[in-house]
Amino acid sequence: MNEVFDRRLAWQPDIYQRYSFLARLTDILSVEGSGALTLLDVGSGPIALTEAFVSPRFEIVRADVDQFDDPSMVQLRPGEPLPFEDAAFDVAVAIEVLEHVRPAERPFLIRELQRVSRQATIVCCPTDTPEVV
Repeated sequence: MNEVFDRRLAWQPDIYQRYSFLARLTDILSVEGSGALTLLDVGSGPIALTEAFVSPRFEIVRADVDQFDDPSMVQLRPGEPLPFEDAAFDVAVAIEVLEHVRPAERPFLIRELQRVSRQATIVCCPTDTPEVV
């Protein structure tokens, strides 16, 4: 048996499930000949999960409320507009972020993600948990 091991399978199952789904969604946007694409990863945290799953055709900008000692990350201020121009990215994502945002601020964050994305906004969060409800 001569199969290539997918190193992404080493991640815990829930992470693999979320990020492999993100990879499939972004692959739809990444058609041949489209050139480099840009992706804003809001709430990326200290580990570059998006880079591990999404096509290398995407230039990824990581942003969070903390830089986690990574000067390349854009530091965000909760409740303030994202520090990017309108339609600055092909795709804006927030994976497992909404449950960390106060309920009253969630619509604003989603509108901001939509404002800075040209093609797609992808958001996922746990449902039916006290943090989300």
